[in-house]
Amino acid sequence: MECFVLSKDSFDLFVESLVRREKVVAPVKKGNGHFTFAEIQKGNDIALQYIPTILPPKKYFMPQYEILAEYDLRKGQRLQPVV
Repeated sequence: MECFVLSKDSFDLFVESLVRREKVVAPVKKGNGHFTFAEIQKGNDIALQYIPTILPPKKYFMPQYEILAEYDLRKGQRLQPVV
């Protein structure tokens, strides 16, 4: 595995290249010393020094709820799982 060092001057360009390819989520300042994880568009949107947020970044990887299956109790048959 190769390791690379990214200079501070190249950080914004690096983030912008990621944004062009995929959705990028990072900590951003919300106001009054509060921070949250949100989708960003530029490297300077990122708060590199932040305090822990109320909602963790886990919400972007794992939904807070999901329907695993539905049942029709009138017929006693299982319906297809909802995807």
